[in-house]
Amino acid sequence: MRIQYLVPAVFLVGVSACSASGPSSAPSPSPASTPSPTATADYRPISTMPATEKGLDFVELINVTTAGGVVTLHVDRKVMFVGDEALAHNRSDGNPPNDFAIEDPDGQDKELTFVLDPKAPLRSTENRALTQTQFVRNAGRQTAEGVETPLWLRHRDGLDGTITALAEQYLP
Repeated sequence: MRIQYLVPAVFLVGVSACSASGPSSAPSPSPASTPSPTATADYRPISTMPATEKGLDFVELINVTTAGGVVTLHVDRKVMFVGDEALAHNRSDGNPPNDFAIEDPDGQDKELTFVLDPKAPLRSTENRALTQTQFVRNAGRQTAEGVETPLWLRHRDGLDGTITALAEQYLP
């Protein structure tokens, strides 16, 4: 199953129990993150099985910055393959069999920036609620170590709006 931006995605915690296969990605929207005045914010937490949710964005966190109390995420959109499609993808790339694979859809790092809404629910890889302060501290530490943390995002305006929900993606 290929999971791509407006297509359902699978939270890897449950991948081995899922029969779904495919990648998850997001398209290349403009890096704007200013919400439209008519957009309706969806502040529901992202489920532990994002495959059941439409409209999520799969990204790797490059950096997180804070200025004037505004938290901005710097990300690169990715595609996640899971299940049978991941196995086939890994096989075709000469990689060992695995039930997930992550790929850059455009083949190059393309940094996008999005503002994190202060009301956005944030979830850790263990599905624990995080405060913005905890997320920023943890993300800052990870990015300083060169770790590009995979995240699921929900935006106010499709894939171009302010982030209204965030979940860290567990990777084994």
